[in-house]
Amino acid sequence: LITRRSQVQILPPPRKAVQVRAGPRGSALLRRVRRSENLRQLGQNWIVIRDSWTTPPEGWPVGLWSVPYLASAVPGSGTPLSWLEGSNCQRFAYGVLTLFGLKCPSLRSSELWKDTVGTVVVDPPQPLDLAFFNKDRNPFGAHIGLWVAENEVLHLSREVGRPTVWTLDEFQRRPNYRMLIGSKRVLKDARLRAGPFTECQGSFLQALGY
Repeated sequence: LITRRSQVQILPPPRKAVQVRAGPRGSALLRRVRRSENLRQLGQNWIVIRDSWTTPPEGWPVGLWSVPYLASAVPGSGTPLSWLEGSNCQRFAYGVLTLFGLKCPSLRSSELWKDTVGTVVVDPPQPLDLAFFNKDRNPFGAHIGLWVAENEVLHLSREVGRPTVWTLDEFQRRPNYRMLIGSKRVLKDARLRAGPFTECQGSFLQALGY
């Protein structure tokens, strides 16, 4: 307790933090990532970056976890200028992929699902593959996230308003996201250097009936 002029202020408990190695080839640059039990605090999500996640060659950019959801900020809109200043679900996923040297076609969800030039349907998925969710199997208006590990999808949604990571169970509990339509892999662009992929098992998808 701190007492000042008859006012009492209760100090919050000290935040736990983990140090995360970032930067090319695990350089000495370390970032501190706040942690709470449910990964939420003061209305924002504090993401705990796991060692199992693939790390961008240049590390995770500052402000990645506070990107606001903007429904109008679709791929190719150019507003805001940077996807880190605001994105819808697709633009955010595409932006994260660029950190790994992958360029996704600027297509809407249903067009992207049908695309066979820049992407390919995959099963089982690997980290950095796109995940398509909707209330049914119709890809029109599908919500798009990005696999970062087995049973972990990084995404930006209107419901949360900031980037977060959900399991498939958490998607299934929401009517608008209950159906996993499938996953697609962005093909490596010859003009860009792609980061490594780490394979994950598909048994958990089969167990859930996908």
